[in-house]
Amino acid sequence: MSGGLLLLAGAALNPISPQLILLSGASSGFAAMAGLLAIPRLVEGHTEDSSSHVPALGMSRGWLVLGIMTAVIFVAFVGPGIPLSHR
Repeated sequence: MSGGLLLLAGAALNPISPQLILLSGASSGFAAMAGLLAIPRLVEGHTEDSSSHVPALGMSRGWLVLGIMTAVIFVAFVGPGIPLSHR
């Protein structure tokens, strides 16, 4: 959900057309990532013995700050588009 919102926020800065917000942001942000919901079921049968369970990673303030900085950079610089030519 948060990944879809991040892609939608980046697409909202698209200077070309408001229609591209729905075409690129919503479709890639939510519809294309819906397949990630199936990963646990697909991996479940291919894992080794469940007795060697590794605990989940804990919350870290450093990773949280780094994630927020990455999201801001993504929306601010990639959202409006990256010019590939010098016109």
